[in-house]
Amino acid sequence: MRERVGLENAMAELEFAIGYKFKSISLLSLAMRHRSFSKDNNERLEFLGDAILGAVISSILFEANPNFQEDRLSLMRAELVKGQSLATIGRSVGIPKLLRLGAGEAKQGGAERESIIADAFEALIGAAQIDGGMEVVEKIVRRLFASHLEKAEFANLKDSKTELQEQVQSEGQNLPRYRVIRVIGPDHNKTYEIKCELEWLKLETVAVAGSKKEGEKLAAQKMLGLLQETAV
Repeated sequence: MRERVGLENAMAELEFAIGYKFKSISLLSLAMRHRSFSKDNNERLEFLGDAILGAVISSILFEANPNFQEDRLSLMRAELVKGQSLATIGRSVGIPKLLRLGAGEAKQGGAERESIIADAFEALIGAAQIDGGMEVVEKIVRRLFASHLEKAEFANLKDSKTELQEQVQSEGQNLPRYRVIRVIGPDHNKTYEIKCELEWLKLETVAVAGSKKEGEKLAAQKMLGLLQETAV
């Protein structure tokens, strides 16, 4: 009984923090349910929230920075939606107290794991969209990201390929290797499947994009996320 009351209080605190009260509390509960806890978990909501969050942040940046071109806006968005940023916001609204984890994950400190908190935050955004719609989500995002948009230092941002290269060089290792796996579609509308490899760690990521350059950036971005996860 005491645990249930504590959980309800934590949910109320999160709703206050995000400025929105869920009509369906079961959706909020699902958003906090890690795959280690149940087959009925937050992964689908995370998938939805990831896409929605990227779109809303893109819209905000587009409106606020009329003189910036695509590359710079992309770097700014990547900085705002990276795992570390989402985990910081997730902690600030109380997600760790609400996470439902399997016994093994809980013992290993999963409630404080950056990747788990960030995933739950994305799931929260997905749940809010289903529960209240895009207008609600935009209000939540503007509320939670306001200080980050104001304080973020964007002047020294680097694209993902440069960041990955510098990180690898700092370890004294060979540079990442990029390969075109396949090209799909006619000449006027090609899609490239690009692989990024770190041979010394036996890690690889794959990304699909409309150009080799963009595909390499996306594969490098995935690799940075993979390195972050393996370092936790």
